[in-house]
Amino acid sequence: MELTAKDIERATGGVWMRAAREGERVMGVSTDTREDLRGKAFFAIVGERMDGHDYAQQAAEGGARVIVVERECELKGGDAGILKVHNTRGALGDLARAYRRMLKGLKVIGVTGSAGKTTTKRLIHGALSQELRGTASPKSFNNEIGVPMTLLGASEGDAYVVAEIGMNQPGEIGALARMAQADTVVLTMVGRAHLEGLGSVEAIAKEKWSAVEALKDGGTAVVNGDSELLRERARTVAGKRVVMFGVGEWNDVRLEGRCAVDEGQVIRVEAGGRTNEFELKMAGGHNAMNALAAIAVGRLMGLSESAIANGLRSVKPEAMRMAMQEIAGVHVYNDAYNANPESMKAGLATFVEMTEGRAGRRIVALGDMLELGAKSVEIHEEVGEFLAELCGRARIDEVAVVGALAGRIGSVVERACGVPVSRFADADKAAERVGEYVRKGDCMYLKASRGVKLERVLTTLEAQCSTT
Repeated sequence: MELTAKDIERATGGVWMRAAREGERVMGVSTDTREDLRGKAFFAIVGERMDGHDYAQQAAEGGARVIVVERECELKGGDAGILKVHNTRGALGDLARAYRRMLKGLKVIGVTGSAGKTTTKRLIHGALSQELRGTASPKSFNNEIGVPMTLLGASEGDAYVVAEIGMNQPGEIGALARMAQADTVVLTMVGRAHLEGLGSVEAIAKEKWSAVEALKDGGTAVVNGDSELLRERARTVAGKRVVMFGVGEWNDVRLEGRCAVDEGQVIRVEAGGRTNEFELKMAGGHNAMNALAAIAVGRLMGLSESAIANGLRSVKPEAMRMAMQEIAGVHVYNDAYNANPESMKAGLATFVEMTEGRAGRRIVALGDMLELGAKSVEIHEEVGEFLAELCGRARIDEVAVVGALAGRIGSVVERACGVPVSRFADADKAAERVGEYVRKGDCMYLKASRGVKLERVLTTLEAQCSTT
């Protein structure tokens, strides 16, 4: 990104408390003084636990050329400009919106959905980067700070940017999508994440669909066609193209079959009257669906089938998203980044698929799924029923549950199939016991909502093994 200090002033409507140098050029934006700030603009964001204004002096000393603040701020020495705005969060969004308009040839691809956003984003970027120059959201940058930073990370001459779009409160997805002015929106799925805030799956579908409504005129929605809720909405879309992906025969990009290969899979996909095979380094039906969305975007962007195949093959599982590692002979499948009922069921089925034929025990460690509102107990028991059914079809040797809600999963499993269940109040308590719980040759699966921090079990296991 390259802008002038004057560009930032115009975009944000700010007033100079200390004017920037005449003609000052800014080579990037940051909200974090731990980064290299030389030549950048620093936005002093006010958060729940941290106030960027406390670091303004440090930002100036680190080389920032413009400091954007929302209250009076004095800097000792230096010549960095100080620009006062009404709200630094809003100003960051205003700047991103203005910068997006400057990049005339850039195609913005927004990715939203109840699960699979980050993986789908990475698969799309992996495919497009084979033949085009562009960028994608770092990590899970998908909120009112992350989306602007993603857009501001694009450069003149880039063909695309893939922006992950999430939500913390109702109405946020539409606002972020309007900021992004996306040419294409991918809607991975509608599930029961954020039930606490939205109340029903129908309301969640409406919230996710607001990203489609915010598409540029003539834009394309790439939608999970196996969702009846999304198909119904797709029928009413005007002025926008809809491409559907999934298993159903009505889908434009359709999964015909798949087979497990090592820690990944090969999927057979029909699109445009032709069938091709694609190799993934990720297992599970849910990742096959994520790949279908990436294939659809690749085709929309004019990529060859071979480029799409090479790109998909290059993407490996990210940390805590069904990433397998071996610790002292224990095969740990760490899927503990986050959880909702749909992703937990998909993860359990994938774990069984990936460990088929292994001699060791299968151990499942599940923690609470948060933000599910009044139906939390019912939904945890539903997952328990799914796990019990899975135990009836495949060998699960032990189950560990972490938290009171996850305890309901364990109770259902105990009643239904008699698999031994261990209960722990929190991740720290589970971590204390993990060394005596697992042995060489075991396969262990970890899954819970982010707030449970179930990965502490893995950290403890690694520490114990490093001292033995």
